[in-house]
Amino acid sequence: MTKFAQVGRKIGIFAVIAMGLGAASGVGLQKLFFRKVSAVVSVEIAQIKPAQGADISSCELRPIDSAAEIITQMESADFAQLIASRTGVPSLASSLPALRFGGDGDLRVRERTRESLFQIRAKADTPQAALAAVRAAADLLIEDHDQKLQEARQILRDAEDRAQADYQETARLYNQVNERLSESINSTNPGDLAKTSMLEMLRRDLAVNMTKSKRAYEDARVEFRRSELKPTRLLTVPQVEFSLLGSPLRMAGVGALVGLLVTVIYATVIGASVRDETTEV
Repeated sequence: MTKFAQVGRKIGIFAVIAMGLGAASGVGLQKLFFRKVSAVVSVEIAQIKPAQGADISSCELRPIDSAAEIITQMESADFAQLIASRTGVPSLASSLPALRFGGDGDLRVRERTRESLFQIRAKADTPQAALAAVRAAADLLIEDHDQKLQEARQILRDAEDRAQADYQETARLYNQVNERLSESINSTNPGDLAKTSMLEMLRRDLAVNMTKSKRAYEDARVEFRRSELKPTRLLTVPQVEFSLLGSPLRMAGVGALVGLLVTVIYATVIGASVRDETTEV
């Protein structure tokens, strides 16, 4: 067997060993560090635009909860327990909460390009569990915000009811006072022009104020009708993320490729050494 044949055989054996070790290492790394599968969904958070005069602080279209409130709520241990109960996967109760809540941080909620857009990502041992977790998280958030929107609608209805009650009370008082003024005018001596003029002036002023009160109430009704409430909704369909590092087969291929590259380097070094020996001889 020639020198080059021996070197070729040695390189072949080295290649088999290096690629085998590389593939095994890739699978081992995947099982150790990248075994969990991720699922993701994007949502638009519920927004409120209260009417002018309603008992809500802002009249601008704004998210129903702040970003910090949403993230804290969804990454908490209590929220993870709800997801575990809904999906029937008990392990999610301990793996989903953020590290600061004593979990593994497998549920992550991040704000997107604007404050009303969020991305929810959940990791689990299987694609089915990850998908179920992220769906449950989105559903629970939607249900919570739907309840808050119902409360906001009730606030608006109550405010409108109060405006209506105030107007009706004003109208009742107006009718009483106007009736008494009419009686006083009718019972006044026709020759007492000063008193008659004063009473007529009071009645006109009262009518003007009543007209203003009615207009204010009607304007309030219009404003209440313009109140805008947008529910939380899904922007994307929940889907599993298949990454290169998340697949044992892909990681085995990557490891084998690394082994092949090491073999090429080894062959280059050995080949150069053999050529040098041949040249010297």
